[in-house]
Amino acid sequence: MTNANVKAACRAVHTRPVCFAGRAYGVECDISDYSDAGCAPYHAGFAINSCETYAALAKALCNTTDYWDCQPLDDTFVTYPGWDSDDSAYGVDYQTHTWGLHGADYNNMYALCADMDDCTSFPCKNGGTCQYTLNSGNSATCQCAAGYTGSSCHNLIFVNLCFAYDDVCPPNWECQTIHGYIRCFEPDGTSHRQVEPYVCNSASCPDGLYCKEEGPASFSCRAG
Repeated sequence: MTNANVKAACRAVHTRPVCFAGRAYGVECDISDYSDAGCAPYHAGFAINSCETYAALAKALCNTTDYWDCQPLDDTFVTYPGWDSDDSAYGVDYQTHTWGLHGADYNNMYALCADMDDCTSFPCKNGGTCQYTLNSGNSATCQCAAGYTGSSCHNLIFVNLCFAYDDVCPPNWECQTIHGYIRCFEPDGTSHRQVEPYVCNSASCPDGLYCKEEGPASFSCRAG
């Protein structure tokens, strides 16, 4: 059971491999020799003053840091980059209460993997919505609101929404696209409503946009 075997097994079911050491919140960890960018991080707030992933899992599952005494971890292997020149993974055996099993000496064991929803650590900006799809390879992507693009919807693009949405503003009102949303202005630019004021409500904007008052003489239609 090598590091490559563990990684391949996890990726085959669209999960992420677990490394021998991870980055635990509140704990100073020098994990450069025990982890790599492909490993799943973990939150050890519930657990212990340790950087060892096995110890954190054993504390959560069995209320002990002796992970060789935690039955759910029996016959599991984690990646341990740089541990041995033969790329051995690191394993645990509950029956014999041993740890540090040399992966190259074992076959048909279990890879320890993490099913992670990357949306929890992948915020989308400017009204974008995070979408996590396990079946597409354990990835999180942002569905950006109108007027924005980029992996986290951080880039503003110009789209003339006044052309995209017909008759969004009342007759004779001026329509402008500002920072990715529609803004409607009364024709004379006054600071008071006309005799028949335009009501800003759910019916004022196209589907998917909400109406926001912008003072007495204008309103905007924005993505929710």
